[in-house]
Amino acid sequence: MTIKDIPAAFVFDKTLKLGMSDTDVRYLQVVLNSDSDTKLTGEGMGSAGQETNYFGGKTKQAVIKFQEKYMDEILGPVGLSKGTGIVGPTTRAMLNFLLGK
Repeated sequence: MTIKDIPAAFVFDKTLKLGMSDTDVRYLQVVLNSDSDTKLTGEGMGSAGQETNYFGGKTKQAVIKFQEKYMDEILGPVGLSKGTGIVGPTTRAMLNFLLGK
């Protein structure tokens, strides 16, 4: 999957969570917004083309949707049945897989 606005060499390699501000968060939002099931919002800050570096409530909710969409790959291996909103190792692995890494 090639997603516009994410450098080809980029890899998700750190834990991301509520309250953080980082370029990785913007790339996370770009990936989440590329799928209608996990997009942050339809308009305004955080929407496609208006991603930010801030991991706020909308990002957390979109991460939970992402985690639950890919439950078998993300939550199952760590014994969870509901998303946490924290971008840990299994969530990063799925994000990187979608980026072809």
